[in-house]
Amino acid sequence: MAIKRFCGTLVQLIVCFTLCHPCFGTESDIQCLKRLKLSVDPDNKLDWTFHNKTEGSICGFNGVECWHPNENKVLALHLGSMGLKGQFPDGLENCSSMNTLDLSSNSLSGPIPVDISKRLPFVTSLDLSYNSFSGQIPESLSNCSYLNAVSLQHNKLTGMIPWQLAALDRLAQFNVADNKLSGQIPASLSKFPPANFANQDLCGSPLSNCTATSGNRTGVIVGSAVGGAVITLIIVAVILFIFLRKMPAKKGKNVEENKWAKTIKGAKGVKVSMFEKSVSKMKLNDLTKATSDFTKENIIGTGRSGAISILQDAVDKSLIGKDNDAELLQCMKVACSCVLSSPNERPTMFEVYQLLRAVGEKYNFSAADDELTMQPQNSSADDELIVAN
Repeated sequence: MAIKRFCGTLVQLIVCFTLCHPCFGTESDIQCLKRLKLSVDPDNKLDWTFHNKTEGSICGFNGVECWHPNENKVLALHLGSMGLKGQFPDGLENCSSMNTLDLSSNSLSGPIPVDISKRLPFVTSLDLSYNSFSGQIPESLSNCSYLNAVSLQHNKLTGMIPWQLAALDRLAQFNVADNKLSGQIPASLSKFPPANFANQDLCGSPLSNCTATSGNRTGVIVGSAVGGAVITLIIVAVILFIFLRKMPAKKGKNVEENKWAKTIKGAKGVKVSMFEKSVSKMKLNDLTKATSDFTKENIIGTGRSGAISILQDAVDKSLIGKDNDAELLQCMKVACSCVLSSPNERPTMFEVYQLLRAVGEKYNFSAADDELTMQPQNSSADDELIVAN
C-alpha cells in the first residue's frame, strides 16, 4: 500500500516538473527578447510582437533561433545588420540557454560589459564586429569557457589584450583587427593569422617583435610621471639639506652680556684650576657682610639671578692698593661670570683664556707663558683662579 502511494506521488512530481519547466523557460526567454528590443531598437527595426503567448511563438521572430520550433527557448540570436543602436543589449542573461550571439554591423557603442560571463555563461560564438564598442576587452571574457569564436574587429577598443584569454582552450577563431589596442599579443593567441591583429600598437607573434617604442604607451607615460616625481622629491630634499647646513647657528639670548669678552685683546698665560663641584654655599649674613649690604660700590655686574657684588673677603688684603685693583676687578668679573646659574650665561673656556690674557697684557708676559696648564692641587692659591662648572 505504501509502495503504491509513493509511486503515485513520484508520477505526479514528474508530470508537474515536465509541465512547469517549459513554462519557466518560455517566460524567461520572452523577457530576454522584450528587454533586448527595448534597449537597442528605438526605430522598431525588429518586427517582434509578443501578443501570441503560444509555445514556440518567438521562434518565428526575425533573427531568433530556438532549440525546438515548438518551445520558446532561445538557442541563438542572429541580429547582424539589423540597424540596432545604443549600448550592449540588456536582458541577455534571461536567455539562459543561448550559445550564439551575433550583433555585428550595427551602431552599438559603449563598453563591453565587465560581467559578460554572467550574462552569457554558455555562449560559444560571440560576434560584436563592425560596431563602435569602446574601452578595454573585459578580463571576464575568459570565464566564458565554451567560446569557440570571438569576433571583435572594427571597433574602438583600447588597452591590451587580456592575458587571461589563454584559458579559452577551445578557441578556434579570434579577430581584433582595426581597433586601438596596444601592447604585446598573448602567446596563446599567436596561432591566429597576423591580419586578425592589425592594430597600430600591437606587437609580438604573429606580428613583429615588441620594441621599447611599440610597447604600452600608457605604461611608459605613467612610469615617466612616477620617475619624474621621485627625482623632484630627491632634488628638493638635497636643496633643503644644503640650505639647513648653511644656516648660521642660533645665537644665544644674552649676546650683549658676552659682548665685552670679544672686545678685549689677548694676554699672557694664567693658571686656572677647575673643580667638578660648584663653589660651596654661603649664608646670607656672610654675603651681606662681605658686600656691605650689597652697596652699589661693590656691584660689578647683574644677571638673571640678580646683582653680582665684590666679595671683599675673597681677595687677599695684601694685593689691594698696589695699583692692581683694576686687574683684580677684571679677574673677579671673570670669576663671577663663570659661576652664573644659567650655563648659557657663562663664558667658554676660550673666552676665559682671552679675558685673562687681556688682564696680564700690560705686564708683558712672554710667549712661553701663553698656555693654559692645570694647576696641581697642592700649588699656591695666590695666583690661582677658581672657576666652578
